[in-house]
Amino acid sequence: MMIIEILGALYKWLPTAFFWMVFVLAAGAYLWRNKISLGRWSKRLIWATSFYYLAYAAISTVLQYFTWENSGTFTQKFLGMPINSVVQNTTFWGRLPFIANSKLGYFMIYSWGRFWLGALLTIGCGFLFLLILKSLKKYRDRFFEDGEVELGALLAMLGSWPQFVVFLPFVFVFVVIVSIARLIFFKEAYTTLGIPMLFAALLTYILSINNILKPLLEKLAL
Repeated sequence: MMIIEILGALYKWLPTAFFWMVFVLAAGAYLWRNKISLGRWSKRLIWATSFYYLAYAAISTVLQYFTWENSGTFTQKFLGMPINSVVQNTTFWGRLPFIANSKLGYFMIYSWGRFWLGALLTIGCGFLFLLILKSLKKYRDRFFEDGEVELGALLAMLGSWPQFVVFLPFVFVFVVIVSIARLIFFKEAYTTLGIPMLFAALLTYILSINNILKPLLEKLAL
């Protein structure tokens, strides 16, 4: 029983530990970008982060199954509930035979919505932001140092879905703030996006774990 509690605690704190580990590595790579390849380092972290989100969704799915299976007859019935008892067969899910005809139909829909959809959207947001930054770099190359495009994609993924919709405007806010600070203190007219993106990712995460963003995201129906 103690082992289960320990594993449960580790599972609960894994997202926090993973965020800080990757964020520190990303920030360190940015600070040491003159000595290491920021782009190469960021790409490795992107793939590691993608694997983490998918692995965490898989672990969550397995744990949900065993939780329902071992929590009494009320939750056990969710593991034997066909898809047609939940949604009409005319829906997208109802037209997939391996789901529509499975006793685990409800469980698969629940797991998809609760664990997998967010993970895939998070990864998708990261690669979407990567394309946006690549396009922006072609238009205004002075906004970027080498590797900052990949760094931005990584930080967008760290923010996760749906916090990405808040991370994006935070980036532009910090671009303005950092630009003004550099102009006043260093007499530099331009700033690249590395530091603003790091600040935006950090602020997004802090507001997220303190549930400050929850009312806003609920209003946006995300």
